[in-house]
Amino acid sequence: MQKHINLTTYDDFEKLDSFAGDIERYRKSKLKSAEGHVGFIKKLFPKKKIIVLELGSGNSKTLFALGKAGVLQKGYGLEISKSRYKFAELWKREGGFKRVENRNVDVLGVDFRDFKNIDLCFCVDLAFQFFEPVKKGSVAKLLKDVYRKLKAGGKVVIEVDGLGKVLTKMQDNNVKFWEEFAAPDPWRYSLWDCSFNPKNKFLDIKKVFLRRNEFGRSENRMILRIYTKADMQKPLKEVGFSQVAFYQNWKGGKFTHDTGEYIAVATK
Repeated sequence: MQKHINLTTYDDFEKLDSFAGDIERYRKSKLKSAEGHVGFIKKLFPKKKIIVLELGSGNSKTLFALGKAGVLQKGYGLEISKSRYKFAELWKREGGFKRVENRNVDVLGVDFRDFKNIDLCFCVDLAFQFFEPVKKGSVAKLLKDVYRKLKAGGKVVIEVDGLGKVLTKMQDNNVKFWEEFAAPDPWRYSLWDCSFNPKNKFLDIKKVFLRRNEFGRSENRMILRIYTKADMQKPLKEVGFSQVAFYQNWKGGKFTHDTGEYIAVATK
């Protein structure tokens, strides 16, 4: 049976042979990009070392940044992409991040009994929006599993993106446009080709990437569930979280809209 497209989206992302000797600069840029995550988490858990489970951890930049900041007691990173997992494992070895455990697994197939009870479940960079298109009802089950593993007072932090930058450009639920990336990203441009199904709120995104300093291209595709604030609040409340708060950014800014990136924080 063919895998859902979301399970293969990042199959060749961050392949080690694509960095041409500039991997350390790339790592530093990723740690820099995780500084907001670290500051936000430190405010949620002041003066405490915590056990963190990250869903869709990618290159594990946030777990490594938490380790460098002295916040991490233990970190589990779950990532389905083998290339991203290998990237994270090499970074772990070379950086000496002994408190981080990377696992190359499908989040939706994980037995959560394998983990110690956690203080924080963390899910960012669109990862949460991948789950429901793969399997209907998967978000409800996943949140129940996470809720059971959280310690009393534990929290889930989920970043989602309303993708207004895409949806507002659409005509008849379709749009194409270019995006440019800053160095040291090895890719310079991507072409987006998007369509939206308003009934199930699934956004189908096809991207073509062009390399920065040499000839080369890559393609990927993902299908994302678009969530409004109400769409996020409902399943979190239904699972049993007593408090659900929303923030506009990693500085803890007051929530104003759900058309771009925003953050949900739920407490057990």
